Amino acid sequence: MTDTGALKEAVESGKSGLVVPPRDAQALAQAMVDIFERSDIEEMGRYAKYLADARYSWASVASKTNALYRSLAFNSL
Repeated sequence: MTDTGALKEAVESGKSGLVVPPRDAQALAQAMVDIFERSDIEEMGRYAKYLADARYSWASVASKTNALYRSLAFNSL
């Protein structure tokens, strides 16, 4: 994944994926080689799924949205 926009917030480089500079084909190619040489690639994948579920699942987003609306509603009273 390239280090641009909000995407860089979704990946913890070295833990749930690899982040490379934008428009750097060499870095991207090296990251692709590195990811398959890692002994912890399955652990990295599990952690990436955990983060995605915790941050972006419907239940998580609904809970965070509900909390935000409640805080706004009670702060405006």
